[in-house]
Formats: sequence, structure tokens, C-alpha cells
Amino acid sequence: MPVRIRTQPRFSCRWAMGLFGLLGVAIAGVGADEGTDWQQKFYNPQPAEGDLLVPMPCGGAMVFRSIGTEGDGVGALSDKIIELGSDAEDVGYAEYRRLAQVAGGFAADDLDVDGSPDERRMLIGKYEVTALQYQAVMSVAGGDDATCAKESSAGRMPQTKVGWHDAVRFADAWSLWLRAQAESLPDCRKLQVPCLPRVDGEPAFVRLPTEVEWEYAARAGGVERFSWGDRWDVGMANGLGTEGVDHWGAEAPVGRFPPNPWGTYDLFGNASEWVQDVYHPSYSGAPRDGRAWEQEIGPISERKRVVRGGSFADPGSKQRVSDRVNRRPDEVHRGTGFRCATD
Repeated sequence: MPVRIRTQPRFSCRWAMGLFGLLGVAIAGVGADEGTDWQQKFYNPQPAEGDLLVPMPCGGAMVFRSIGTEGDGVGALSDKIIELGSDAEDVGYAEYRRLAQVAGGFAADDLDVDGSPDERRMLIGKYEVTALQYQAVMSVAGGDDATCAKESSAGRMPQTKVGWHDAVRFADAWSLWLRAQAESLPDCRKLQVPCLPRVDGEPAFVRLPTEVEWEYAARAGGVERFSWGDRWDVGMANGLGTEGVDHWGAEAPVGRFPPNPWGTYDLFGNASEWVQDVYHPSYSGAPRDGRAWEQEIGPISERKRVVRGGSFADPGSKQRVSDRVNRRPDEVHRGTGFRCATD
């Protein structure tokens, strides 16, 4: 059954899709609808102008933020040149300051955002993937016997205790589900929500952000240690300790701390985050165009992936935008989760 987008004040969309069953999508600014549609607090606790909602199984949605990547060049030379890393004395060569390029996979016109129609944009998750979102997608991957999880306070927490392979499986399963729904979902340029981002008419796919994309989004145009400055602030992120606003002894529900200037949440603290790249001990030889560095090095048993962002278990003295941690892709930690990108 195709998706029905209604124009009344309360939106709802439902479709049946074989083994997926009856599904719905909750729309920003709307509470719970009948059936399985989620309440807004479970997918967008801090709604804001510019949010882009992409539907998920089980009546859910995930919110992305559109970030400009337009440089000074023209056409293929229009990638934005950015400065990453740190020259602080207390960090090692794994984080040295360098120039890189970031390229958005979308034009502004693809996403119906302000700016020149051809201005390049990237999409990155507004929040870390939550437990409820993770369960919804993996329920689809589970086949005929899968059931959708119930909304609960635990579902608002970031999904942690996942390895890199788990995060990639999530992105792949959601991408396949979106592709199966593509004919029933509107383009984002048609002012309808939720929507499916497309590039040249082809549905976008979900993936992990690259290291370059993650740090670019986390810096939000700044050059300091954090997006808010050079000093750790317990009111800005969920790190080790329970002072003031940060009264959480472990992970906090996503969106409880202030956003960065570009409208993304929890890039520092709460859950550290897997990114796509293979870990290398320095940036020497890294792709200059912002692509993930996928070149494997060393024996298979020693190959690792990159984790960024720090978690609730890390003190502020050890957190910074340039920090890079390496872990085996099958390694799981209480404080490690992920967020999504798409192009």
C-alpha cells in the first residue's frame, strides 16, 4: 500500500509492506498518532527549523541536519577546504593540525534548503542513534518473526554496546528498507515530511560519517578545543562526573545538553561514536577529499576502526574535538555508540 501524506494539521502515513507489516511515521511537531507512530520526544526531543526527517520502520523517524560544504571553487573544485586536528602540546602526532576537504553529496535544491540551488550540502544525524531507533531497524533485519519495540524512557538513550560491524549493519538494513519504500516516499524538495533524500533521482543511502565529516560537524565552524570554546563546561556535555546540569551518572537521553551552533547534539560526551575510517596512527597519506580512509594496515587481528567524541565515562580533561581512539571493529564498550550520515 503506498504512503498517504495528508495535509490536515495532524499528519500520518501508513503502508503495508509484506513482512514489514503495518508501519507509520511520526511528524515533527506532532505528538503520538494512533497505531505505532512514535511521539516526537522519541525521535526529535529538540525540534528546530531546518530539521530533515527520514522515516524508519516501526513508525519511527530520524532527524538529520543539513550542513553547507560549498567552497570557493567551481564544479568539481568546489569542495570546502577545512582545518582539522590540533597543535596543542598535550596531544600527539595522531591529531596534528592539517588541511582537508569536505564534499557534500547533495545540492541545496535536493533538500529544499535556503541558498543557491547547486550549493553543496551534507547530511548528518542531529542526535546519536537511540536504542529505540536501533531496535526498529534491526527488527526489520530480523525477518518474519520480528516485532517492534515499545516506546520507553530507555529507548531515548543512545544505543551503546555496539561494535563497528553492528553500526554498519544498522546503516545497511535501514538503507535497504528505505530503497524498498522509495516509490512511496516524497522527495525532500517537495515540502513534504517525512521524506527520502535523493541525488539525481536515486535514493540516498545511510552510512557512518567519515572522520573528516564528523570533525567538521563537531567543530561547527570553530577552531577551539570544543564547539563552545577551549574550556570544558559541565553544562554543555555529558562527561565523567555529576556536577550541575550534568547530573547523569552514565548516558543521558539524547538532546538533553545544548546543541552546537549547527544544531547537532552530543558530539562531545554522552556516547563516543564509531566513524567509517580505518585507524592509522597519523594522517600522513590520508585522502585529501574527505573520503573515508579505508586502506587496511597490519595483520587482520590488529586492524582497527576510529571512535570519536568522548563519552560519559571520560573527564573533560581528556575530551576534545580532535581526539581519536582506535578499537577493533568487533569491540563493544558501554559508552560507545554511533550516529548516521547519508548521501
